[in-house]
Amino acid sequence: MNDSSNLSESDTTPLQSLTNNYVKVQRQYQQILDRWTPFVLKRWLATAGLLAVFMLRIVLAQGVRYFLFFIWLADEFGFCSGTSVS
Repeated sequence: MNDSSNLSESDTTPLQSLTNNYVKVQRQYQQILDRWTPFVLKRWLATAGLLAVFMLRIVLAQGVRYFLFFIWLADEFGFCSGTSVS
């Protein structure tokens, strides 16, 4: 009996092989995301730490004026958006 559902490895097309590999990588990526999802506080702390390191790099590389320019620019965008802080 020749069952079409039990194809051997040599009977698969390159497109099927590529699709199977893509699905495998997609499952592995989803498993990683599912493992990291519960650690909300650690992820936020890591994000804040990376942002602080990035800002420190800007200050050390370009000086305080460059950093203050970005703070001023953020204030201007906030002013232009029309939202008021009360």
